[in-house]
Amino acid sequence: MARMDPYRMERTYGRPEERPKISQCNLEHLFIKQKTLDEGEGRGPGALNQGVYVVKHRKSGVRCVYKKIVEDKFLEREILFLQVLRHPNIVNYVDAFITEQRPKELGLYMEFCDCGSLQDLINKYVSYNKEHPPPQNGPQELIPESFIWHVFHSLANALQYLHHGICAGDHRDPPEPATRHIWPIILHRDIKPDNIFFRTERGQNDRALCYPHWPLQRFNPTPTERPSSYPKVVLADFGVATAKNEPDFEPNGEIIGTSIWQPPEIPEWTARGEVWVIAAVCLSLCRLLPRGPIKPPPPDYRGSVVWNETADARKGIRDMGTGPAYSQQMEDLMWECLRFNMSNRPLSYELVVMIRKAEVETIREQQIPIQPLPPWALKQG
Repeated sequence: MARMDPYRMERTYGRPEERPKISQCNLEHLFIKQKTLDEGEGRGPGALNQGVYVVKHRKSGVRCVYKKIVEDKFLEREILFLQVLRHPNIVNYVDAFITEQRPKELGLYMEFCDCGSLQDLINKYVSYNKEHPPPQNGPQELIPESFIWHVFHSLANALQYLHHGICAGDHRDPPEPATRHIWPIILHRDIKPDNIFFRTERGQNDRALCYPHWPLQRFNPTPTERPSSYPKVVLADFGVATAKNEPDFEPNGEIIGTSIWQPPEIPEWTARGEVWVIAAVCLSLCRLLPRGPIKPPPPDYRGSVVWNETADARKGIRDMGTGPAYSQQMEDLMWECLRFNMSNRPLSYELVVMIRKAEVETIREQQIPIQPLPPWALKQG
């Protein structure tokens, strides 16, 4: 994967004024290490990193996640993207350094998401149902529909920003995408439950929780979007992201990202392909599928890894359905997003409008209750 030009990124997308430039000096002396999330060497959720830690800023006391690595183009790419991106559903950049000496040291400081990942949530529901089996023919514990709408809407908001430069809170119908000249499309290319996190919702004036130069986002959700008890949904890990003006934007036959979370046109990545992925993620929430909705290979197939990289593995996902516990509106909308032919899927800014209308129909008009998550569902701290 080619290295990116940091100056081109800043010229193209702009760097928020309150954010510091990438330091050329190691910043570890400004933070206190509190917890190890991944010791590195390919272990744990951050396999591209040599270490992932929870740290506390010495001056402000704010906790951050710190990724540390030596000579790595993936973390460098993530730093360059997060420094210019600013959206309530994308992980917030705090600070970063890329040293000049060889071997080059890289460090990225991001907001700490204190409620775990979407993968953690699915795993907790699966474990709970195993430990507390329902009575005969009784329903198992399922994720509330209102929460799945919250996740679906949040991810669609993140995508319409990455793809079209549309900020959250734009309730025009339809919203107006920026021109490609002003906002060249950005593709994440590794959307999956492990890279979707939850954090406590922060008040606009709660600066005690904010690093001094963090932007305070102004996002006014409609009443149907979520109750205040739901955590913020945050998309993270931009280590394999690309943009329209980058040399690796066009597909070259290489599998980029995680194969079981890729659309039928694998290995090609497109904006409509990422819409397919977030629908597959939400379908996995409905069906409680920790490894996603891709069906297992036939018994005589030559290997599961090869099978995961085929379009055939995605056939039938669209007909799986959300299950009887969820509304027809949710199933219909996922059905639209999971179309096998990508040209028939909506774009992300169209999807945001579709979700908004469907939420009104289900939550407000059909009186589907907005249910809180059970206390055991989310990781704490």
